[in-house]
Amino acid sequence: MAGFRAADELRAATGIGPRAFDTDDDRIGNCVYRNGSLWAAQTVFFPSTGAATRASAQWWQINTASGSVGVVQQLGKRDDPSNALDYAYPTLDVNANDDMMLGYSRFGAAQYASANYSYRPTQRGSAEYARRLTRSFQGG
Repeated sequence: MAGFRAADELRAATGIGPRAFDTDDDRIGNCVYRNGSLWAAQTVFFPSTGAATRASAQWWQINTASGSVGVVQQLGKRDDPSNALDYAYPTLDVNANDDMMLGYSRFGAAQYASANYSYRPTQRGSAEYARRLTRSFQGG
């Protein structure tokens, strides 16, 4: 079933019998309006076709200005293409300067579930600048 980690991966990490993390589905679970934009967060699954092998935390900034309604201004995600880690249950908040913080759960076969966050400062010149400054911090 899409959205569940394989039981044998979890058994290897915990030594406990078959269990799986329910990562729910890909509905948007958080939305914030700030400075003329809707900011939203959701869990997404890869690959996009067939059986999902990993979950990622994805965020959007969508324009609400007249004449540009619905235009995606930015899109990003916390993802691990190696399939070692999953990111799920994202939430975000944005301050008056458009600095964004994304909170999420991170877990994998070799890591217990933990609370984490990434910070994306206001874009100063390019999306690449913001991507380079995104940081991840793991809760203890």
